[in-house]
Amino acid sequence: MSEHTPGPLHVINNIYIADSDNKLVATVSVRINDKPAIDVLEMNANAEFIVKTWNAHDQLTVACKAAYNALFMISDEEGSEQWDEIIDQLRKAISKAKGKK
Repeated sequence: MSEHTPGPLHVINNIYIADSDNKLVATVSVRINDKPAIDVLEMNANAEFIVKTWNAHDQLTVACKAAYNALFMISDEEGSEQWDEIIDQLRKAISKAKGKK
């Protein structure tokens, strides 16, 4: 399987997502019967959201793993039950970021 395009990415002309060399990576455009299904402002908002999450993904995954490891180490201490839910949320987020269910 191929690796994904490395970031950072950016938006060009509202709906195009490009890499740092301005090579097209994706287009955010929804058309039904050759007519836009959503307006350009919504397409642009979607493109910007995709770029923000793409560019933050690796850093957020590292932070989640560090928080998970730190909380997991203290979760066995007396009175630390409140951390169990947070640990579970972090575990699920890390799995999802890795493409697992």
